[in-house]
Amino acid sequence: MPDTELDADQAPTESDREYWERYDIALVLDNPGDSRAVALGCMSPEPQRVLELGCSTGVMTKEMAGRGHQVTAVEIDPVAARFAASFADEILVGDLDRVDSDGRHLLSDLDAGSFDTLIAADVLEHLRDPAGCLRRVRELMKPDGRYILSIPNVAHADVRLALLAGNFDYQDSGLLDRTHTQLFTLKALVGMIRDVGLAPVEWKRVHSPIGDAQVDIDENLLEFGRRILSDDPEAETFQWIVTCQDAAAAGSNADWPVVPDGEAVAAQVIGMMNAPVAHPGPANVSDAPEVVEAASPVGFNRRLRRFLGSGRDRLVARLVR
Repeated sequence: MPDTELDADQAPTESDREYWERYDIALVLDNPGDSRAVALGCMSPEPQRVLELGCSTGVMTKEMAGRGHQVTAVEIDPVAARFAASFADEILVGDLDRVDSDGRHLLSDLDAGSFDTLIAADVLEHLRDPAGCLRRVRELMKPDGRYILSIPNVAHADVRLALLAGNFDYQDSGLLDRTHTQLFTLKALVGMIRDVGLAPVEWKRVHSPIGDAQVDIDENLLEFGRRILSDDPEAETFQWIVTCQDAAAAGSNADWPVVPDGEAVAAQVIGMMNAPVAHPGPANVSDAPEVVEAASPVGFNRRLRRFLGSGRDRLVARLVR
């Protein structure tokens, strides 16, 4: 159950500092690339009773308290929570995934139906059971309460291109943060929202251009990626900030996005492979324009691999031309 007794004299260990310092980043309220600022912008200007999941050292907690909101903050790391405690009305320290054999969990002692707003900024992807957490939170929310979720997009173009080269290298932060236990595409996010009985009512996005998402990508794939993903509206989405309500409360205001099924991208790649590709070519390649072999849907993956392998030099030439 929650440990709310924070030892003010507790000194952080080096591993403690490594855990929370990576998330202890100054908040820039007028920066559209700061998902926390975008999430705060989704809140009501009127004082609210807020449940904040994963508050870390309280960067957002402090801002919300300064706006007059009453914040109950939750954090797994006791050292980070010690900093946040000075801004929160109440602090709970523990694991949101833990459910005891009797069904009790970290949030069990909070009053049902008492919160106006949930803020879960870049925390659900760290949980083993984010859907279960949201179901438990629903019991604490008012019927018309708002759920503000910030979720990273693992299907950002840079991750797709890295996977095309066979790479998926975890990092200390960002899209491939090594502490992420759940990975969300738009389809997965929409599915989770629907499964827990919520509905989206507002979507906002933080964008990162192809090649800028701090994912290592072979330069030879970037131009290819820009060509085949140019029509995908989510290719440069770094994070979604989605505001939800109970499905019944959302009613006709529900804003369910169209979830792509991959057919449009496949058709675009096939069309590109059918088109002639003229290039100056390296010294050991004929100067004559080359026509890429027409591709049919059958054997598409095999033909795409062949195209990438044989077209490496051509892509380099197009980039430097």
